[in-house]
Amino acid sequence: VDGSVFAGVQPTSRGFGHGIAVTDGGSLVMTRSVVREHAGIGLVFADASGSVAASVIRSNPVGVHTVEGVSLVEAPAAPDELLPLSVVFTTDTRFEDNGTKVGSGEIPLPAAAAPPGTR
Repeated sequence: VDGSVFAGVQPTSRGFGHGIAVTDGGSLVMTRSVVREHAGIGLVFADASGSVAASVIRSNPVGVHTVEGVSLVEAPAAPDELLPLSVVFTTDTRFEDNGTKVGSGEIPLPAAAAPPGTR
């Protein structure tokens, strides 16, 4: 994902309201993007990997939250290859006006979508 804005996700009847949820072995590589003003968490990583570079995480109750063994790493540049259960945030990624930068503990997550053509 490059040069995108993810804004204002509101909770459904089941709750949530998270901006981006990467789960079940999924991955996210995001650059020059904005994640802002979600009702829940800006970015959630559960049993997933990723990198976030030159981006802004703004005005969410929680900026980023990890569960199911995922660790956060800060680095000067995005990795050439993603590491399992690791999310790299580059030093040029900014967290602004979030209730808290990093959340902890178990949270309810939406079920992962089935891959296309498997339903």
